[in-house]
Amino acid sequence: WKFEDEDLLQADEITLELVALRSFAELEGERIYFQLRFFLFPPVKTTTAALAGKAGEACLLRSAVTNERLAVVYSMDGYSVNSVARSAATIHRRLVEYLSARSVDIEIWSADSEMQIGVASVPLEMLVRQGHQVAKIEGEHAVLEPLTGEPRGTLRVLLVNRGQPPTAYKELAAPPPPPPEDGNPQSPPPAPSPTRKTRQKVSALMEPGQDAMVGGMQGLAGQGSMAQELNQKKHERLQQLRALRQDTRDSVSEHTALLAAAESVRQDRKRQEVARRMDRFNTTQQSLTSSFATPSYFTVDFTNPYGQQATFNVHVLARGEKPQPPPEILPSVPPQAPLQGVLVAPPEQNLMLIKDPEEWRRLTA
Repeated sequence: WKFEDEDLLQADEITLELVALRSFAELEGERIYFQLRFFLFPPVKTTTAALAGKAGEACLLRSAVTNERLAVVYSMDGYSVNSVARSAATIHRRLVEYLSARSVDIEIWSADSEMQIGVASVPLEMLVRQGHQVAKIEGEHAVLEPLTGEPRGTLRVLLVNRGQPPTAYKELAAPPPPPPEDGNPQSPPPAPSPTRKTRQKVSALMEPGQDAMVGGMQGLAGQGSMAQELNQKKHERLQQLRALRQDTRDSVSEHTALLAAAESVRQDRKRQEVARRMDRFNTTQQSLTSSFATPSYFTVDFTNPYGQQATFNVHVLARGEKPQPPPEILPSVPPQAPLQGVLVAPPEQNLMLIKDPEEWRRLTA
């Protein structure tokens, strides 16, 4: 701790860059993103990156939107929460303890299916600067399957820890400014009073010597023409408002239709990706060594994934065929009994399912 306590660069800036991903499986055209949590910071999710290349080849990681590198920068220079300040030296000491004993787990997720592909654990002990200005580590780390722990590939990561001059502790915990010397707090300047509207005086439309009846008829005629003008203007404004609302409704409906189409495409791609992954990881290959024209029997382990009894349909199909309901129940044994272990005629199906438990016990005995 001597080098860390005497280090003048108590502030730290740690950069984590995801350089390349090498997958053991074919991930051509797949879009992925990364998630991680470091030190006292909340979890971070990177932008989406598109993979390219064949299985076993390293793929450089770049943002699919901006083509920039995938990097996360963490700056630590003290903090102040609820009027409680922490100096950069205190945070630096806690950071050194964290780097010496912990590792950061980087999760890899598929952006199409929202399924986790793997996780890579990166040790951080080499980021401790020990009085140096910069500490840098770069290497490839194994990407493991989250459930089984099987290796899925490697992830190349670059980590850089740069020391910086810290912010003064007194600036973080600075007290409020003192009152003026006379002891009387200064009152804020008065708000400007709103300007009062002045009434404009106008001259009368009628001279004092004119007839009152004529003046009254002229006033009624003027009021009637003014009301017609107001109604005409109101009608024009209503028409403009209806036109604007119609345009807005059309744009909103088009935007909603585009969002619905995008969501439909996303769900289709997600369904296809899930089916592809299930076909890849839920497939069992088994080789049979049997003599010519001699029946052989084999088993396939199957476990009910549900917590209750359920009925399952078993389809025996060649590769590339789609399952269809059979027109009739196929026999579980060949139509003719073998003659001294040799089939007299080829069966209708190359593979047949044995449904009778007693028959299965007799064959496997």
